[in-house]
Amino acid sequence: SCEAEFYAASACAVELLGIAEFYKEMGFVVLPRLELDSDSARRVLQRKGPGGLKHIQIRCLAVQQWIKDHRLRVERVDSKDNQADVLTKFLYA
Repeated sequence: SCEAEFYAASACAVELLGIAEFYKEMGFVVLPRLELDSDSARRVLQRKGPGGLKHIQIRCLAVQQWIKDHRLRVERVDSKDNQADVLTKFLYA
């Protein structure tokens, strides 16, 4: 589960940085924010290297450097507030 969240976050990070570059070309400076409800994936993103995970592709570890270089920030979001879960999880009333 952690690796799946990590891969999804890595793909989102690439998209966020692309959008930030688009805004930069238009004269706006933004710091993209990646919100995750997975504490374990957030920990992997914020450390150096794959740690105990065995199957992570090296290209995805670039996100760790982007966070270190302050090109991207990662924040925790509660599962109930995670918009990405709208079509994948039971919605609470």
